[in-house]
Amino acid sequence: MTTARPRRSLGRRQEEMNYPAVSPCRPLADVLPLDYLTPDAEAWLPLQARDVTPAQMAGAWPARRGGSRVEANTDRALLGASLAFAGATLLGSAVAIRDQLPGEPFGVSVPLSVPVGVLAGWGAGIAAPWPMPVAAVMAAAPAQREPDAFPGTVCAVIGLGCIFGTLIEPVTRRPRSWSPAACLAIGLNVAASAALIAAGLHHRATARAPWRPSRS
Repeated sequence: MTTARPRRSLGRRQEEMNYPAVSPCRPLADVLPLDYLTPDAEAWLPLQARDVTPAQMAGAWPARRGGSRVEANTDRALLGASLAFAGATLLGSAVAIRDQLPGEPFGVSVPLSVPVGVLAGWGAGIAAPWPMPVAAVMAAAPAQREPDAFPGTVCAVIGLGCIFGTLIEPVTRRPRSWSPAACLAIGLNVAASAALIAAGLHHRATARAPWRPSRS
């Protein structure tokens, strides 16, 4: 008559195998060393990062979806372009107030002085209305967001509107009347608008592009 061998418990078998158990609540990266998961990690890790635990390395990478490093770069470029556009608008408004250059799109004027027109949001002959740069900065400011094409679209439309508004101002067609400061303000205004358009379109294209994981 044969006797059945006693079955060893799961805990005894794990002790004999000499590694800790992996529970559903415990990440695998906290149990196994990094070189068990990625044997070639030591080859490319810098010396100061080789003692970092897998959990710390996982937390160091951005948690955003879809190529977050590229998105962060485009966010910063969009924010920088919007801030440059705001600075150009501020300079143009100051020069317009000094040189008394009212906003007259298509020759249409309003019964307001240049400072009042600037403060009221009408703009000036060489400066965009202040709601435009405010809207651009507000659209570009949230740098940590899920991929969204809307901020880039808003900034590109604002940049196009500013260039169109510059072309329809009568003072733009009278370059001989420009002071050196007005010439500088117009040039910066057009350049900042073009940069805002480029950054907006690039951000929009990046947000719409499907993400593909990089291959090492």
